[in-house]
Amino acid sequence: MAIARYSFLPWLRRGIANQIQAAANNAPRAELDAVLTLETKKAKAGNENQLTDTATQKLRLIGPGDITGIHKNMVVRTEPRNWITDFEPNYLAFIEFYDEDFPWRYSPEPPTGHRLHPWLALMVVKDSEFDRVTMPGRPLPAIKLKGANWQNFLPPANQTWAWAHVHINEIINNAALTDHDFSEADRSALENILKNNPDAGISRLVSPRHLEPKTPYHAFVIPTFEVGRKAGDGLPDKATGAALMCYASGVDEAEAVRETVAILKQADLAPLDVEGYGTLDERLAAGDEIDAEERALMERALAENSVIVAQMTPFFD
Repeated sequence: MAIARYSFLPWLRRGIANQIQAAANNAPRAELDAVLTLETKKAKAGNENQLTDTATQKLRLIGPGDITGIHKNMVVRTEPRNWITDFEPNYLAFIEFYDEDFPWRYSPEPPTGHRLHPWLALMVVKDSEFDRVTMPGRPLPAIKLKGANWQNFLPPANQTWAWAHVHINEIINNAALTDHDFSEADRSALENILKNNPDAGISRLVSPRHLEPKTPYHAFVIPTFEVGRKAGDGLPDKATGAALMCYASGVDEAEAVRETVAILKQADLAPLDVEGYGTLDERLAAGDEIDAEERALMERALAENSVIVAQMTPFFD
């Protein structure tokens, strides 16, 4: 019986992103110079003149700030599975993706030696360590840690490369790979393996947190770059803040304002100035025109005893 043999790679990236030479830092996308060379030939009276010129254009690649979701079909396996209660505590939680290059596909930086920071990480937290944050208008839900340090759940920012890798279900190029040996022949062999059998490889994110026995946890795939985190806040590029129009319930205007401030702070926002505009009756008495849509929002906030964010106006410096 044949013995299964596997190959593991620290990262894999395909396409034009391999041409990235400098990190984007806090910019939303990495940039490349595209150079187009033009040659023209002109024949006149038996003489041929050749003219050559070049044109350079900056290209911005899709980066983590452009991604606001992952299709469920991209995920092929998670461990532990949902509602599993007997997961071995000496094992580590992980998630696997079908595309071998997915964790590094949108990283806006070049590799450093054999290391490339993924644009995603896997964070595992207990029930008591976070609150869910849902704000209308945001493309993604969010979480807020409760009195906990994220460094307890994630590796240091300069070590995220160590918690993602590529798993190939074959030996590449019929030879064992060393830490400093991945030649063009190996690259060609890997491409042939994946071309002939796309199911032969996956990518994997691993959480560094050791799980306690008989303890429920939640696992979240989160962005590792700040520009990726901001993609979920619902604000346009370069926006520095926003004004929110909210409808809230309360026994009076002061209580409605307090409830609104509390909810905004719970959503990890920093309200600078919150001003009330009065109740429905007060606004009608003042002669305000209130259309059916706004009236419905006010009645909904009252019926649900909730704070409803109905409009957002971004600010730009």
